[in-house]
Amino acid sequence: MKVGLYSGVLQRCPPDGYGAEVATWDLARALACLGHTVTLAAPAGSRVPPGGSLVEIPLVAENGSPGGSWVAAEKGAAPDVVEAMRGCDVIHDLSCSTQVHVAACGPRGECAIPHLYTANGISWRDPAPPARHNVVVVSHAARLAAAAGHDHWWGTPLSGTEGFPGPPIPETRVVRYGCDLDFYRPSADYERDLVVYIGRPHEHKGLSFLPLVARLLPDLRFVCAWGVTSLVHAKAVTYLEKKFDGVRNLTILALPPPGPGHHEAKRDLLARAAVAIHPATYLDACPRTVIEAQSCGVPVAAFDRGGVPELVHPGRTGALAMFPEGWPLGDSWESGAHALAMSVRSALEMDREYVRRWAVAVHGAERMARDYLALYGALARGVRWGRGLTVS
Repeated sequence: MKVGLYSGVLQRCPPDGYGAEVATWDLARALACLGHTVTLAAPAGSRVPPGGSLVEIPLVAENGSPGGSWVAAEKGAAPDVVEAMRGCDVIHDLSCSTQVHVAACGPRGECAIPHLYTANGISWRDPAPPARHNVVVVSHAARLAAAAGHDHWWGTPLSGTEGFPGPPIPETRVVRYGCDLDFYRPSADYERDLVVYIGRPHEHKGLSFLPLVARLLPDLRFVCAWGVTSLVHAKAVTYLEKKFDGVRNLTILALPPPGPGHHEAKRDLLARAAVAIHPATYLDACPRTVIEAQSCGVPVAAFDRGGVPELVHPGRTGALAMFPEGWPLGDSWESGAHALAMSVRSALEMDREYVRRWAVAVHGAERMARDYLALYGALARGVRWGRGLTVS
């Protein structure tokens, strides 16, 4: 099968640092390993998938801001991208922009090429007409959050895209992320008192819980590792440094900037940890750090929020803390910190070999690729799902 993967215009694929484009690259490699040919549409500097081809998306400034390349493609600025997509058996837009289908198949979407769209987060971007169907999300939590009509940041109501109502929730499919199990591997030399957080330095990651948890567990060492790649990150770090000040067993580690060595440093730190902590307060759809940690044989301590419960075998590969009722008011900070501390203690006792076996069984990139191939095959047989269509 010839698969066209549209990675989007935000970052190169794979990205040098954070980004869902990592999942796109893992998917491209896994599809190639399974014998399929991948055409990857991604910004200049992206890698060529094994045995496949790369077609570069020109980053065109539209209305004074970067991006907009698919609008430009419809105007003829990226004919190579459009032609490459037309030559595929299936088009998979992992940015959920739907513009790849419009650009490749015409403004009204009349085309025999099957297509689907993956929405990577919980906030919903309902595909614009004519392609308001064949939608995939990365967790059941993403589907439920959109069904409830709330976004993933502050619980505010979702508004329909371009005046259209919300998504056809019952008719979406779910395919969770996978990761490169050869890259994320256990280390025989791990530190039994080390608890690690790796991720963006955003307050919605629940990082203000960490000094409270660290004080409750003075015999353990807590490390927060991140890279500062924006002004928003820098401001968050300044705030968090003040919150962390005076907590002796809590330190901040700067990861190498995006580029050579970044992913290796992140992987090596994860593999050294006794426990990976994920205290996110927002609804993280399918947090890759949880998947990557378990792939390294490292159990996870996290709130039971978003897609985390779907990624963990409770009591075996991680311990889930009940998210405090009424947060951020009242004594919810203290109750949440105590719940997380108990989860860390529980995770310390888990069998790392079992954690790795679990990850191999459920978190591999090949599993993700096979899940998508099942959907590609269904589309090739004429199955469609979405608003106004009969679900087959």
